[in-house]
Amino acid sequence: MQQPPPYVPAGGAPPPAAMVTKVELSVSCEGLRDADVFSKSDPICVLFSLDGNRKHEIGRTERIDDTLNPKFQKQIVIDYHFEEVQKLEFAVFDIDENTNNINQGDFLGKMECTLGQIVSASNFKKPLDYNGKAYGTISVQCQEQGGLQKSVNMTLRGVKLDKKDWFGKFI
Repeated sequence: MQQPPPYVPAGGAPPPAAMVTKVELSVSCEGLRDADVFSKSDPICVLFSLDGNRKHEIGRTERIDDTLNPKFQKQIVIDYHFEEVQKLEFAVFDIDENTNNINQGDFLGKMECTLGQIVSASNFKKPLDYNGKAYGTISVQCQEQGGLQKSVNMTLRGVKLDKKDWFGKFI
């Protein structure tokens, strides 16, 4: 049976619109490694996007003093591209100075995932990897910042369809 030609609207088809929305990521950790001697760690979480061998910092949380179970208040906003794999790395550091320079801090662990995994879970939770060992866990919650403010126009066409009544029987 010969296939009908594809439907093309008059004037050609417009290019497909990129489906993007902004999401807010909330981060918390439990059971972090204690990198300080006389107090508990002062953790900060930094979010990187992974593109091949390159890392690009997307955002970071605030530093919370003396805790191994931080619940960060600052959310990280990121663009979520539908049907596109966005690889992420959450890295947690102990920053003892009043600086946010992670190069001067102690590495507490990292977690790699995709943004799609976070968006599809109500509470995404994984162990933090510290040199191949699990030290604590990280939880990430996702909330859409705004709505998709776009509409979709669809035109449907049927060719050589079977004639059927409401109950699916041939007429």
